[in-house]
Amino acid sequence: MELINIENFRLIERNKAAADTFFNFNNKTVKAELLFYLQGNACLGIRVGRHDAEVPTKEIKEYIRLNKLSMKKRVNPDVIRVKEGRLNQILNRS
Repeated sequence: MELINIENFRLIERNKAAADTFFNFNNKTVKAELLFYLQGNACLGIRVGRHDAEVPTKEIKEYIRLNKLSMKKRVNPDVIRVKEGRLNQILNRS
């Protein structure tokens, strides 16, 4: 299993984001929604959401367990972007 891309990173709650994630699984591209738990501008945890039935949940969980640090670093710019966007949205409402 190999991570191909992370797209559509978005806030779904105050400190929770979701993203569409694409993996190469048995030479086939599969999609999984991952949930990112945030604190400030940092990602604290990653969990599996909905995903293609072709890939077992345990495979995605194992990939996350083995690659959590690199995945957190990869989404860090997105975390900052969505958090700043949310702050600007709140400030502009006032």
